[in-house]
Amino acid sequence: MTLESLYPFKVKRMELMGHDCAYIDEGAERETGATLVFLHGFSVNLACFSKNYSYFTKKRRVVGLDYPGYYLSEKDPWVSYNIPFMANAVVELIEKLELQYIILVGSSMGGAVAMEIALKRPDLISSMVLAAPAGFSGRNRLLAFLLSLQIKFSSEEKLIAKMTGRLYDRVSTFTHDKELPFLSKITVSYDEMVKRDDYSLWINVLLDMAQEVLRADYRKRAEEIKIPTYLLWGDKDEVLPPAGANIAQKCMGNNLTLEMLPNIGHLPFAEEPNLFNRKVDEFLKSEGL
Repeated sequence: MTLESLYPFKVKRMELMGHDCAYIDEGAERETGATLVFLHGFSVNLACFSKNYSYFTKKRRVVGLDYPGYYLSEKDPWVSYNIPFMANAVVELIEKLELQYIILVGSSMGGAVAMEIALKRPDLISSMVLAAPAGFSGRNRLLAFLLSLQIKFSSEEKLIAKMTGRLYDRVSTFTHDKELPFLSKITVSYDEMVKRDDYSLWINVLLDMAQEVLRADYRKRAEEIKIPTYLLWGDKDEVLPPAGANIAQKCMGNNLTLEMLPNIGHLPFAEEPNLFNRKVDEFLKSEGL
């Protein structure tokens, strides 16, 4: 088995922000030309949306990206990765593929990346679908500071071992259904990453992004987002408190359509893909997309 064999479609390559990046581009542009661009979360890759791709490629063009520094994309030890960097990479992808009528679908950290794009380049985006996005659960600057101290004073070997343990430990918190086969696919992807020569570089990327996610605060900036946005949040989310959904609604007002999903955890698109796909489809149709 190889890491690439876990991906739902043949992986393509493109240089983004000076990195050789992995992406997929499937389906066909329909009447509106609307394209879904999927943005994954902190410790997963573009393959996490497999069951969503398979649904939407029947109707739309679908693009997914491994961010620079992630999984099958190139990792640069001299780069300090952050949310704006990832957002710029996505913008570059959009422009190079000449995509139009774009719908960003962002999960967790990917939701923060989507909002960053919407703030910087609203001209590119028609709407957003956010699944439990980072940035609405209050500041965690103290935790980010403590993590920075740990990075500064720990050996690379200890950091890699500790981060590896945390990766595997966190998997059970992703969904309310702890027996979901999807969870084993995540651990298998970790297993394959561990075997790679660039694994330690990826861990360093995650350490950068962990601090970013802890510091992320879009409560004030989200007020500037005028793009129609559909927010889905599982009421059993163990990663980001569901209370963040109400905060997001207060910030984004009439531009936001909020839906709380009962008995669903942090990754509704994986835990209940049929429900997620149907609801997103309904939202897009209501927006003429």
